[in-house]
Amino acid sequence: PRLSVPLQVLFTGVRDEAAEEVVCRLGGSMTEGVHDCTHLVTDRVRRTVKLLCAVARGVPVVTTHWLDKCGKSGCFLPPSGFLVKDTVQEKNFNFSLAESLLRASKQPLLQGYEIHVTPSVKPEPAQMKDIIVCSGARYLPKMPTVHKVSAATGI
Repeated sequence: PRLSVPLQVLFTGVRDEAAEEVVCRLGGSMTEGVHDCTHLVTDRVRRTVKLLCAVARGVPVVTTHWLDKCGKSGCFLPPSGFLVKDTVQEKNFNFSLAESLLRASKQPLLQGYEIHVTPSVKPEPAQMKDIIVCSGARYLPKMPTVHKVSAATGI
């Protein structure tokens, strides 16, 4: 089965020029934007802003093996058989990457929330904004001045 959507591929933690050439040869493009990518390529689970945003958006997180196989087949293949499996890090962070991607693809993880971060937060506020927005929440650049009751939390 061929994928017909124009793919925008983003890499994190790995660099693979041959894989990048495959993306372009098959009609996809490379992107640096976490909001634009349709596929994230990496070798393992690591807490990068790119990976956190991809998981939050339900974007497939695949290994370079996916692009190797795509290059050999002459078309983009469904990513489902090439998702990153990192049992050590998934156990360390107490989550399942595949399950998290499935949940996020059905509904944004933080839908309905409004979130403000302090200037000293790590990662820095600009990166947190990307994570928050990719998670479906509304980023608040300033601390709210009026206490609002949140329907999501009842607070």
